Amino acid sequence: MSNNSSTPPTGPTKVSESETSSAAGSDIRTRSAVKAAATVRRHREERRAESLDQIRDQIAAGTLVVRQMTPAQRQAASEAARLTQARNEARKAARENAR
Repeated sequence: MSNNSSTPPTGPTKVSESETSSAAGSDIRTRSAVKAAATVRRHREERRAESLDQIRDQIAAGTLVVRQMTPAQRQAASEAARLTQARNEARKAARENAR
């Protein structure tokens, strides 16, 4: 089996001692962190797509109805959002003051 140089190797790769020191080592950790973040992002996007598919299926089956909010509902939601934002900002300030 020939090794195609355009495809990245799979599996663990050996890293020389000089590559793991100073800046080279941080590059390796950075690449690892980027790869992990990409995996987390991909999983989040897959879960979101599955949820949207489920919503579409429910709408098509008639078990879920999407409608506009009434003005009273919109006002109540806005007030709840303002309270949540104020609470989150207070928690953030408390954490920063505790440092």
